[in-house]
Amino acid sequence: MYYIILLATKSFTFKMTSRLNRGELNIGRFTIPYCIFGNGAKVIIAINGAQQSCVSWFPVAKYFALNGGFSFVCFDLPGQGRAKINNGLKETTIDEQINIINAVSERFSPDMPFYMISASWGTVIAAIYAGRFPGKVAKKILLSFALKPNKLLMETVIKGRELEEAGQTRELAELFIDAFGLKLADAKKNSMIDQFLSLPEEHFKQLHNQSIYIENYECLNLETHLRNIRAETITINGEDDPISEGAEYACSIIPFAEYISIPGAGHFLHYENPEIISLYFDFFSEKYKENKFYRYKRNSIAA
Repeated sequence: MYYIILLATKSFTFKMTSRLNRGELNIGRFTIPYCIFGNGAKVIIAINGAQQSCVSWFPVAKYFALNGGFSFVCFDLPGQGRAKINNGLKETTIDEQINIINAVSERFSPDMPFYMISASWGTVIAAIYAGRFPGKVAKKILLSFALKPNKLLMETVIKGRELEEAGQTRELAELFIDAFGLKLADAKKNSMIDQFLSLPEEHFKQLHNQSIYIENYECLNLETHLRNIRAETITINGEDDPISEGAEYACSIIPFAEYISIPGAGHFLHYENPEIISLYFDFFSEKYKENKFYRYKRNSIAA
């Protein structure tokens, strides 16, 4: 069982304000830092992609806070950002990550279902969570989702693990950018390289673990979790995302889901085109069919 202790911070009060609030939760053997934007009644919980910190959600969270109506919660899972593993193995299982998400939801939305947004590898964790706890998630966005790894992803995972084991951090960062981030601006690419160069050892252990999960994707039983989801869902992928394998089919097996494929966008959707954030907001605000990006909706297909 996981027990939660809220660590006091000067900026946090349980009555959320419109500015950024920070704090920490002790959950089991982990210290989980979080940030909250906005003070609305509807709670959104964001799940990071691999090796991304909650800072990656700040452009989205600021947009939601500016437009009102939501409390946007983002946090770091162990092996990301400022999260700490206080004892035990310096790595985290998927079950532990699911338990952490559940603890965060119990802290910030204990009495009503919450909204969830996730990106890249975070969509896998979010889908497993929503399939295990279908009554806890009311609406959900999957960004840059893949039902299974394609050839490029598998090749990148295997080569990336070799570079990680050899300690070739810069080469590892450049490999990921060449595979997934060619549409990013040069400044963002350089920022990603700097991020990789500064990662602590436990982050690389988590990255190593994720590579093993990807190689053994079938063991995640992801399709079964997708069929159990009861949240209203949209999956948003870039048409030029090189690893969005099976995303359209995935939407055909989620009971209440739509698939939107945006031309000209790659894997890092709103970092490539910030206007896409308006679609996220409009979906959670019950008016997304009026959004200009909704015209890129495609009929989900069965395999």
